[in-house]
Amino acid sequence: MIQAEYVLSALGWGVIPNSFMKFPHLEEFKVAMLEVGNLLNRNVAEKCQSTIPKISTLFNAFTEDRKVKEIQELNRMGFRLLYADSGALQIVTLGCEITPQIKDQIYRVQTNADFAFCFDEIPLKTVGERSRNERSNVFNKVFDAEACGPCGEKTGQNIKEQVELFQKLGAKTKVILICHGNNLDDFLRYYDSIVSKLEDHDYQNIGGIAIAKTGAGNQTREAIELVRVAKKISRNCHPAVKAQMHLLGVGAISKLRPLMYLVRSGYLTEYPVISYDSSSHTSCFDYGLLKINGGCDTLGKTRTARGVAHFKNVYQLFEPVLKKYLTVDEFLAGIYCGPSKQTENTLDIEMTPEPTWPFSAIREKAVTNPNKKAGIIGLLSKTLHIYFMITNFCQNVDKLFREKDTDIEGEDATTMLQLKRIRDDKDIEKWIEEHSGKGKAVPSAKIASTEELGSTLERLFEE
Repeated sequence: MIQAEYVLSALGWGVIPNSFMKFPHLEEFKVAMLEVGNLLNRNVAEKCQSTIPKISTLFNAFTEDRKVKEIQELNRMGFRLLYADSGALQIVTLGCEITPQIKDQIYRVQTNADFAFCFDEIPLKTVGERSRNERSNVFNKVFDAEACGPCGEKTGQNIKEQVELFQKLGAKTKVILICHGNNLDDFLRYYDSIVSKLEDHDYQNIGGIAIAKTGAGNQTREAIELVRVAKKISRNCHPAVKAQMHLLGVGAISKLRPLMYLVRSGYLTEYPVISYDSSSHTSCFDYGLLKINGGCDTLGKTRTARGVAHFKNVYQLFEPVLKKYLTVDEFLAGIYCGPSKQTENTLDIEMTPEPTWPFSAIREKAVTNPNKKAGIIGLLSKTLHIYFMITNFCQNVDKLFREKDTDIEGEDATTMLQLKRIRDDKDIEKWIEEHSGKGKAVPSAKIASTEELGSTLERLFEE
């Protein structure tokens, strides 16, 4: 049975309330935070039948280095494993240069985590106007085939320096390699370039690999290519590399379905742990959104029947803990406590003012609430909303291993279902051949490669 690990990121946005260390009932708050975290762990363990579900957390070692103390103060919110991102995207976005000094600083912060992502060099070339989010924007870029090997070597050197510092400091932190490419051969060349810089003793601090979609594309066809890459790498890699496969930035069941179907079929069994990080649920509270069962629902900015029903479900899920602190009515009163606004009441044509639920108002009421226990849970309302969605997401990941043919719909349903029957390379190569090209049912958003563009130009001149 595969271990499916949800890695919760952007902790400062929703899970850990800002300035909670100044909360007048700090010690009681820490106990409550730990209780709901432990209950989340128990809930997903009980509700998942076909996977071993785990919840872990991730912080950004560049932008959230101050969160380390808070995470430790909260006993990691009850979650065993902690990941640390390098913050490379944020460094570049701010217009800063990634210097050896910055890397050293980041690596030292990462020693507080169990797993750390490396500084990866991405072989993309800008072909359009530059944007503010230049590193993350792939719409103005093509994959630079010539840079693939050199970028892999630079990444390998970064990993070696990272590992050497960890070992020097006596840290047990393990590095997750990040591998880039545009097609199977590109990924393998990049990976080989990474490992050319590593020695046997370096693998003591390596704990897995992330096959990045950045240079390949972000649709079903590309997701299947990433699985092929992971399969190929697993055959010759050091055992430490295949201890875990990580997916970067995956917060949709549709994106996980191809991978999990190929695990379910027996095609990809070499990685005992498959982890994926997501911040898509973390931001939902602030926007009044609810993401469950593969969809996104709007709860509204004011108190609505739909919103009330949802938060009653949240209370019910965490009732073993919450009932010790407050009633469901007190829970709702602690959420819908913002200034009232006009909203249309479907039962009455007249406009009726209803309370809003901005977290700033919720936090203020939590801090000043004479009912100490209600205030403690009020401060956790955003956290509970997120944990509710995570529970649902983990359940849906688990269902992928029991999904019947009649459970999946859409024009690409038949082709997706065929993935459950793929056993080996011959099967998957046949599937790709049958479902590639224009007019095929499998969605594709492949990033262009300089190699492909060059071939196209050559054919034009030949004609």
